[in-house]
Amino acid sequence: RLGELGEDHGGSYCWHGGIQEQERIEIIERVRAGKQRVLICSPEAALTSLRWPIAHAAKAQLLGSIFIDEAHLVDHWGAEFRPDFQGLAALVKTCRRHALGAGRKVRCILLSATYGPKTVRVLEKLFVSPGERMIEIHGGFLRPEIQYAVREVMQKDHHDTVLQAVRSL
Repeated sequence: RLGELGEDHGGSYCWHGGIQEQERIEIIERVRAGKQRVLICSPEAALTSLRWPIAHAAKAQLLGSIFIDEAHLVDHWGAEFRPDFQGLAALVKTCRRHALGAGRKVRCILLSATYGPKTVRVLEKLFVSPGERMIEIHGGFLRPEIQYAVREVMQKDHHDTVLQAVRSL
């Protein structure tokens, strides 16, 4: 809920290749000032353009958590295809070191639906600080694959066809 995250700053919550330079500057300023409460970015962006603003926010006690979605890719892709996934471990350690110097902690939350035992060991080695432990939460269940149905209908039958599809769901 937005109320828990603070007021909406009116800018982008996502750093991507298509944003304009002015928006990039504004995001960096908000990160450094602790006003960018949520930012979604790639590992590559976190380790290049956003590295120092993120570290500055940690040092200024303005960074509470780093979430890494699809964290299994640190193990699966990190060594060859996208090494920046493994580079995130260094960024997390840097942020933790800066925050600890200021008397705070930075949590690292690793998210994935496909952790195996080997991947858990790799993530623990890379992201768990000495003296701390990794907390694992598993939702071990099979997720059904997404199914699509496409049907060509006449305009006059569109409404009834949509209602029929909704009922069958």
